[in-house]
Amino acid sequence: MQTEGESSTANDQTETGAKMSKDKNKQSVEYDVESIIFHEVINGSLVYLIKWTDCGMDECTWEPEKNLKHCKKILSEYKTTKRLL
Repeated sequence: MQTEGESSTANDQTETGAKMSKDKNKQSVEYDVESIIFHEVINGSLVYLIKWTDCGMDECTWEPEKNLKHCKKILSEYKTTKRLL
């Protein structure tokens, strides 16, 4: 069980979430979500700071919930821990 202040990693399992690639075609590429680090309201929308598997902390991105369709378990655990439900 996690204590408050720890990031959610769903028991060291990863789930897939969408992340936009930086190429000119702007096609969606799937990456594995390692954990949700933080959340914040930006421009009136709730977004999550996502740590991607096999990526450094400098590659974390802010993602809206609609981009996290395939990592519901990690998102649910994060929301429960942070009392966002």
